[in-house]
Amino acid sequence: MQLTVAWQSLVTVTVAMVCQGDHRREGGASRSVAHATDQTAWQECARWPTNKDRYELLRPGRVGPVVVGMSRAELRRRCPGLRDSAAFGAEGIPRRVTVLAIAGERVGLVEWDDTRDTVISRVLVESPILQTPDSIGVGTTVGRLRQKLGGLAAGYDDAAVYVWSEAQPGMSFIVRFRVSSVLASPDDIARRPDLVPDTASVRMVILVAPRPQFSRDPN
Repeated sequence: MQLTVAWQSLVTVTVAMVCQGDHRREGGASRSVAHATDQTAWQECARWPTNKDRYELLRPGRVGPVVVGMSRAELRRRCPGLRDSAAFGAEGIPRRVTVLAIAGERVGLVEWDDTRDTVISRVLVESPILQTPDSIGVGTTVGRLRQKLGGLAAGYDDAAVYVWSEAQPGMSFIVRFRVSSVLASPDDIARRPDLVPDTASVRMVILVAPRPQFSRDPN
């Protein structure tokens, strides 16, 4: 199955990723809790989510056991058996990526930091089976995003329109919308996010590390 990404001219060689259980032995009372946590993590990779738990897998900055900022070693520990792929962006610059799979089914793509190839920079979620606790995911309409998240900001990059909300840091949404039909310059969508119609739907969820929230000094 070919890997589809959100921007044009991206060609990805997909390599199967099979997540298996991590049966490492743990000793001591303090390690028992950590072992239970590890078991839960790899089980999310090894089994396909049920209707009940699929709403818990997609959260800002993470999908299941995979967290933005996680090291390559930690990803291998939680999801053993993964393989890398090669991807080429719009400018033809190759980079290493990893196909993310749950129970052998591709659900998205892991991107690695340009300067630190051992750290996850973004996770691109393509499967509608994964949703947030608010039932947001691939296929959600922009109207529902506005209903759940409030006002949306918008931008244009790599031949795609994306939206996001300050109410949901660490998560943005690439939408199916031909911006050239309403604006001569696609970049102007940043000034007119209201032009993204409620009927447009999400085709990919982008997970990044949530930015730290700083409180204002009243003084």
